[in-house]
This record gives sequence, structure tokens and C-alpha cells, in this order.
Amino acid sequence: MSMLSETTRLPAGTVTFLFTDIEGSTRLLEHHPQAMGGAMSRHHDLLKEAVEANDGVIFETVGDGVYASFAQARNAVKAAIDAQRAVRAEGWGELGELRVRMGLHTGDVQLRGEHYFGPALFRCARLMAIGHGEQILVSRATRDLVGDSFPVGANVRALGTHRLKDLAEPTEVYQLVHPDLRAEFPPLKSLDALANNLPVQATRFIGRELQVAQVRELVARERLVTLTGMGGAGKTRLSLQVAADLVDAFPDGVWLVEMAPIADPALVPQALATVLSVREEPGRTPLSTLVDHVRSKHMLILLDSCEHVVVACAQLANTLVRSAPRLHLLVTSREVLAIAGETTWRVPSLSMPPPPPPPLEVDKLDQFEAVGLFMERATAAKSDFAITPQNAAAVQEICERLDGIPLAIELAAARIRMLSVEQIARRLDDRFRLLTGGNRAALPRQQTMRALVDWSYDLLQELERVVFRRLSVFSGGWTLEAAEAVCASDGLEAVEVLDLMMQLVDKSLVVAEEHDGQERYRMLETMRQYALERLAASGEAAEVRRRHFDLFMTMAERATPEEYDTQVLAELGREYANVRGGLRWSIDNGDSEGALRLAGALWGFWSVRGFYTEGRAWLHEVLALPSSTPSTSARVRALQTASHLANCQGDYGAAAVLLEESRAIAEELGNQPALAASLHLLGNIASVQGDLSRARTLYEQARQLNRSARHPAAEILNLLQLAEVAFHAGDLFDARALGQESLKTSRDRRQQWAIARSLHILGQIAMVEGNLVTAASLHRESLGIQQALGDQQGQVRSRAALARVAFAQGDAATAREQYAHSLRLARDSHELLEIARGLEGMAELEASVDAVRALRLVGAAGAIRKSIAAEPLPDELRRLNGWLQPLYVARGERACAEPRAIGRALPLNEAIDEALANG
Repeated sequence: MSMLSETTRLPAGTVTFLFTDIEGSTRLLEHHPQAMGGAMSRHHDLLKEAVEANDGVIFETVGDGVYASFAQARNAVKAAIDAQRAVRAEGWGELGELRVRMGLHTGDVQLRGEHYFGPALFRCARLMAIGHGEQILVSRATRDLVGDSFPVGANVRALGTHRLKDLAEPTEVYQLVHPDLRAEFPPLKSLDALANNLPVQATRFIGRELQVAQVRELVARERLVTLTGMGGAGKTRLSLQVAADLVDAFPDGVWLVEMAPIADPALVPQALATVLSVREEPGRTPLSTLVDHVRSKHMLILLDSCEHVVVACAQLANTLVRSAPRLHLLVTSREVLAIAGETTWRVPSLSMPPPPPPPLEVDKLDQFEAVGLFMERATAAKSDFAITPQNAAAVQEICERLDGIPLAIELAAARIRMLSVEQIARRLDDRFRLLTGGNRAALPRQQTMRALVDWSYDLLQELERVVFRRLSVFSGGWTLEAAEAVCASDGLEAVEVLDLMMQLVDKSLVVAEEHDGQERYRMLETMRQYALERLAASGEAAEVRRRHFDLFMTMAERATPEEYDTQVLAELGREYANVRGGLRWSIDNGDSEGALRLAGALWGFWSVRGFYTEGRAWLHEVLALPSSTPSTSARVRALQTASHLANCQGDYGAAAVLLEESRAIAEELGNQPALAASLHLLGNIASVQGDLSRARTLYEQARQLNRSARHPAAEILNLLQLAEVAFHAGDLFDARALGQESLKTSRDRRQQWAIARSLHILGQIAMVEGNLVTAASLHRESLGIQQALGDQQGQVRSRAALARVAFAQGDAATAREQYAHSLRLARDSHELLEIARGLEGMAELEASVDAVRALRLVGAAGAIRKSIAAEPLPDELRRLNGWLQPLYVARGERACAEPRAIGRALPLNEAIDEALANG
């Protein structure tokens, strides 16, 4: 409410604002309604005295918030100090004390009557909001303006750069300090300090204060809120701002899940699981694992752009709302989810000036959101743009004809670089012929957007159109090199693609952004869908899709199982949306051979990332495709990949069936390397199930085939597995000989991954023989190589081996530290067998300290082993029994059985957390 008298004059131009509110006022009102009523009145009087004594004006109060303005920054600082002194000195009776937080910011604003307009107001409010009661925060602008003229005893302390809740770039924040004021506070409640993944926004959020407040209240009150509206209505930007405002209300975080890149509805739960870092568990669906993770969480999840996977999103939302009572969902979609408990809220158009007459004053036009947005974006495109008496009517017409749709207005404003406002208005007449003959409000809004995008497309030069169409095949973004590979053909040279693409960036049809030091590009999804339609109409879709497919096929095939390449796997991670797109196109196009090749090539990526369920689903679909030539090397590799993923999930029966088919086809084709790979994988199944004799036979057969086919990289892998089998069988002589042979061969071929594994095997042998110093040295050398390679799985094994060596040397602290490292890495890479081994190692450390805890960990490890049918190998069983047996003798079987049963029931993450509790 305004607090101005008729004689009060507000400062204008560059103004310093002081915003304040009472910390915990809602709680105080609930518990002490009468006392709080009087306290708020007294609090206002104290602030009014301090503000007016320093030549300031209180121009508005909202609840317990007081907003004041000052012509001089120094006076604002002095008023804040005086106000805090007065509040601290006051007796507040049964309330105990009032804690007031304050923010000071300086900026240029417009003054219209009794109201300020400009971003400085919102910046000051956001600054205050990250502080604590009794704290005074100062922006860089105010600090610089005050300079050396702070009041006596006052100064500022730098608190670093922080992201405020306006989602803009980080800003420098300072705390006003004074001997009479409290000095120490908890960390600021900025976005950096709170759990969230909300992105920085390149442009300022314009208007919508009322809508933000309404939606914020809805989300805080209701469990599921869906924002609906046409594409380009501003649903995403509004939801992000609401989420930012609420980030400190959800202790377990605010998490954005972007659905736009998801083409397959089955991947919707995986998208959320990826954002929340929830990994799959064997024998369970991704959704059930996800539900267990969020069941007790108090968090807000924002599912953005759900319209193309609306059924899957509805099912996910329904499950989450029913399973997690403190979880809130904010959804954006052109279509409602249509499930019980959903509250829908339609995003309105931006506010617009009333149609003339009467004409509005030019300097008041931008108080309407649509004009304000056009003004800001047009100024960004052309720095000297301004609304004048001559073009004001055209600006007003553009905003009205575009129905106040934010995306449409932004696209129109971007053309200011090439066209005058009057020309833009005339082109709208040309392109929106559908809207001229009747009640425009009754026509589908999608037609309005399509007409606008048609217009943007028609403004492009022919080569720009070609590149725009061809870029639409990318999902989730692309690099310059990828764009050159896909777009260049039919007279368009690769060297031309960059300039043409940058022209599309300038015209707001392509977005450029940096990820991990690399420049990447993407289209807004609305634009991409439109460009895809144009591509289909051009008759070149099949050719462009084929180039896109071949590009990512080549990338995937560089990551072979025999030669682990972490850089390629990281690149596949960045481009995975494109890989998925390529797979989907090859399947829908009936390209059996291409789909088999690409799916088979994703062996390493799917297993390292733990995408077992998704990979198996893709492979099931690919392997079911009809083919005129069913017996091909590509099918063999796809079967082997499917078997490997089944093996990773402990589905050994399915894995064996797949491998038998791959072996039969390889024999039919006479493909020795492929046959060797199938035999090797069958050996892996036998080994993990403890059938060492069969494993050795299979590895030997595979080795002979690889030697005959002169496939040395695969032969090294056979040697390594043979050495492992010999070691676990207790045949140290053969194990050493095989390990030394593999070490020599891998060093000769400079195969770093194989050198690391050979050193690991030799280190295991040295430990069993009691050569602990040698064992530690070999494992450390192996670990160093694996760290350089970024081989997480190898590091898991080396860390665990170093833990066992340290324990044997009597260094329990180092052993615990190494096991902790190993368990964390194993959890990250979802290496279930290594998690079980790590839990058993931790249990051995605990046995003499906390026998009950040790038995729980053993029980948890046993449950994991059972889930993947991986019984302890002979040497592991001997070690385990070596320390378990004395416990059973001392405590009795019944006393030991109970904690083991409790451990078997522990969820995977809880078991790991318990093991890490002292590590």
C-alpha cells in the first residue's frame, strides 16, 4: 500500500532503494496474533523515523515489508543502520525480539505518478530475500556509489558473488558492518547455497509479478500444479521464476527436468532419475527405485514441456504424488495431465495497452508487459532503438496482433536489426491472413504461432533456410563440427555452415551456449518441430537423417569393448539425445543393419553409465526388426551387447540364451573374432557364478581363436581373464605366468588399460604370497594409470585391493579410507559385485569393533550377491569365513543371524551409507 502524502516528492532517476521485512513474521503472527499486530505497527514507526531522518521516503508497505527510496546512497546506508539499532533496542514483550533483514540497491528507474518502474526494484527485493534477520545486504552498485563516504564506524564486508532468485548471472554481494550491529550470520540463502539445478537465464524476466505470486501460492499449497498454454506463452520462464522464489522452502531441493529432448515416453522416469542422480537397482524398474528415493523427500520437481509425452508424465506424476507426501510437482504442458489432484493454471498473455483511442503517452507504454518485453528485446538487437511518438502506434499494433505471446514478441523484436517497426507491422498483415476475416480470439493459437514462424522462415536467405531445415535433425543440441558434417552437401560447403548458423543465432532461430568449455547450439523445440516439417516437405529428409545417423554411428563405433576410450564415452554422453534420435530413426525406417550396428556399438556407454534397462529395451526392439539377412556380424555384436547388459543386471539365463544365438551366427559366418567374443562373455557368466573350470575352458577357446585371427587387443583380454580365474582357483603359478605375459604384451602394444589390469592381478598374487610392499606398489601403479584414463571401474578394484593390503599391514585407518573411496566409485558406476565386495571389506574392518554392524554389512552384501547370482569365489569365501567363524563361535548362531537378516533387508544406498558412516 502507498504511504505517500500529497506533499511527498519521490526521488527519480538514479535511486537507492532500501527494502526490509521481518524474518519469521508468519510464524509470529500464528503464535502471537495480538502482540504481533502491535509490534508490526511499532516496527513501521521505527523504520519511518529512520528513513525520514535521513531524507528518504517510504513509498510502499506490503504486509511487514517496508520499501523506501533515497536520492543519496549514503543516506540509505545511514537509515538502514539507524533502523537496525532502533529495532534491536526496542523491547518486544512476549515476542522476545524482531529480526529485520534489509537490502540496499541502486539503479535507474522511471517514476510515473506514485509508482516506480524498472529492474532495480526487483533486484533490491531479490537481494534482501537471500539475507537473514538483522543482516543488511548491499549491492555492488550501492557500495560503489557510496565510495569512501560510509557513515562513521560503518563499512562493508565482501560476501562473494551469488545468484539471486531472478535467475540472472551471479552478482557481487556485500554485508554492511557496524560496531552496533550483529556481525556474523549463516551463509546467504542464494541459489548457490541451496539444492537446485535452475539454469542462469540470458535475459531478464519481464513483468508477471501478479502471476508469479499466484502460482507461487498455488505450488506452496497444492501438491500438483500444471501450467498450461500454447507454445511460446512463457510457461517455462514463469515456472522457473516461481521455482526460484520457492527454492528455500524445499530443504531437499528444487529440480528442473527438461522433457523437450525426450522422444520416447518410456524414458520419462529415467530423465528424472538422471537429474536426481538415482541409479537403477537390479530386479527393479527405474520408477520403483525413483519412488524409494523421493518417498521421504521434501522437494519441488519441475517437469517442463510435457505435451509430447503427456501420458508418461501423467503416470509419473500420479505415482510420485501418491507415494511421496511431501513432494510437490510443477508441470508445464500445452495439455493438462488429467489426473486426480491436479490443479491447472493457464498462463495468460502479457498485459497490453488498451486499443486506441485514446492514445497513451509514449513514456507510459512500456509499463504494459508486452510492450516492455518488445522494448527490451528490440534494444538488445539494436542498441539505439526507442519508442517514439512516430512508431508507438506500430509497436502497440504488433503486441496486440501477436496476442501478447512472449515468444512471438521476441521473434518480432529480433527483426528490428533489419526492419523498421512499421515494416514489421505491415508484414504481420501479409502473413496473418487467417486472422483478418473474423473473430481472431476464437481461432486456435497454434495457427498464430505457425504464421509467425512462417514469417520468420520467409525472411531467411535460401542457404539459411537449408541450414535451418537440416539442423532440425539434432536432438539436445550439436557442435559446429556436427553441423558441418550433417548440413554440408548439394553445393553447400562445410566452411559456409558456421557463418550461416551464426546468422540463425543472430535471428533468434538457434541458441548458442557454452557447456564445459565447448560451444554448443540448439533450437527451441517449437522451432525445431517447425523446421522438421519444412525438412520433410523439402524431400531431403532421408538423406539428411542418414548423414546424422552415420555421424553418431561413427562416434559410437570408436568406443569398442576391447579398447576402453573414456573420451569417446564422455562425448557419447554429451550427444546421447542425438544417439537416441539416430536409433529411433533407424528403427522407424526399418534399417535393421544400421540399428543393430549402432545399438551394438553402445556396449561400453550403456554399461559404464548404468543404463542397463534402457539399453536392453532398445536392443529388444532392434533385435526384433525383420531383416532379409538375419545372420550378420552386426547382429552378433548386438546380441553380445544385450547379453552383457543382462549379465550386469544378474539375468544370467537371458544372457546365456543371447550368447548362444550370437555364437551360432558367428560360427555360421566363420567370424572368428565374433565367436571368440561370445565364448569370452560366456566365460564371464561362468566366472561370476563360481564355475571356474568352465570359465577357464571358454577363455582358452576364445584366446586360441583371437590368436588365429590376429586380434591382439581381444587376446590380451582373454589372458587377463585367464589369470583372474587361475588366481581365484588358487593356482598362483599359472596366474603369475599369465599376468606377466599379459603385462608384457600390453606394454609392447602400449595398451594402458591392459597394463593397469595386469598390474592389478600381479598385485593380488603378491599379497596372497605375503609380499605386501610389492603388492601395494603394484596396485598404486595400476590405480595411477586408471585415474589417468578416467576408468572408474578399474579404480574401484584397485582401491579395494589397496584396502586389503593396508589391512594386512595393520593399517586399519588407511584400509577404511580406501574401501570408502572404492564404495563411492562403485555406487557411481553401479558396479553391484564391487559394492558387495566393498561392503564385505568394510565388515571385516568392523568385526573387532562393532560385530553387529559388521554382520549387517555382510547381510547387505549377501543380498546384493543373491540378486545377481554371484556367489563368493573360493578365495573370497575363505577370507570371509576366516573372520566370520570366530564371531559365530563367540556370539552364537542366533545372535549373528538377526543382524545379517536386517542387513539383507537394507536398500542398496542405505547399506552403502552405513558402511561409509565412519569412512
